[in-house]
Amino acid sequence: MNTANNTHGPRIDTSEAVDAARRGILDYSLDKDPAVASAVKGGHPGTPLLVERLDRPGDAYYLVPWRTKEGVVFIVEVDAATGAMLASSTFPNPIPSPFLLPEDAAHCAAREFPQYTLGEPRLVWKPCRESTSSMRPFYQVPFDHGFLYVDMEGSTLLELTPLGLGGTH
Repeated sequence: MNTANNTHGPRIDTSEAVDAARRGILDYSLDKDPAVASAVKGGHPGTPLLVERLDRPGDAYYLVPWRTKEGVVFIVEVDAATGAMLASSTFPNPIPSPFLLPEDAAHCAAREFPQYTLGEPRLVWKPCRESTSSMRPFYQVPFDHGFLYVDMEGSTLLELTPLGLGGTH
């Protein structure tokens, strides 16, 4: 485990995240799903993406996409501190990629808000109206007055809307 001190505490590295995803597939018998079994046999893990939790400062997780020659078949979510598998999600059909690249997120933000000086995007997530799934994070892009958020479809948002408790506000 990478035990380098940083503001977020010790984290596993990307190779450990891949190993954790492999273990999780076996531990939870995900390979009983024919699509997952085929992807594990004929595919490989893609580059794990580190996502920081905005609602729980210091917590983070990796999203490990599993690729075949047809595209991404499923994703495994791994806790960045413990290496525990948190969740998985399969796609009905392989897709090229469920995630934007950081440079694409920066381009979307710059196109929408050309008047701002933008910083480097980083992947973040918290439960909100725009995404209730940790598998659908956002790029947080710093700018002169705070942050912009870019979702995986390329839409740029000024803020993430907290989930309400239901009823009227």
